[in-house]
Amino acid sequence: MKQVCMLLSLCLLAFLFANPALAEFFKYRDSNGVLRFTDNLAEVPLDQRPGAESYKEADDYLTPYQKKERAEEARQASEMAAKEKEPALSSEAQRKNLNKTRTELEKEYGELMHAKEALQKEQAQATTPEKKAAYKKSVNDLNKRIIEFEGRRNQYEESIKNFNAKAGAEK
Repeated sequence: MKQVCMLLSLCLLAFLFANPALAEFFKYRDSNGVLRFTDNLAEVPLDQRPGAESYKEADDYLTPYQKKERAEEARQASEMAAKEKEPALSSEAQRKNLNKTRTELEKEYGELMHAKEALQKEQAQATTPEKKAAYKKSVNDLNKRIIEFEGRRNQYEESIKNFNAKAGAEK
């Protein structure tokens, strides 16, 4: 019993005194004016230390889900920046693109509804565990397609709002 208590006490002490690994970086300019980065403050010259800027890695404390969310936000921001750099289309060209997108979305919606009806018919035939597993996979696949469709539809609606706002501002 004494050994168990001793072992638990040692483990507790180890956890209490363990330092988390932090990613901290320092930025400074050397004597030639070159921008330098280091993760060791001792490498920064003494005269530069007061002006050295410290940075901590922003993602260190995030969960994998939060990191994925942040990466998705960065991807969307870069896409928006790329769209802003594209040459502006004329109103008529924008209208044609929006109509084409609407037609594609309507076609995809019809395909999704057809797939949903087919799955509803398939549900009654799923009597064995293998057929039930296949049916469940098909439902999950359809749900993923629907979620992706909803994302594209929302983007289309946002494009319509922006187009209408620009058209209203031009008048």
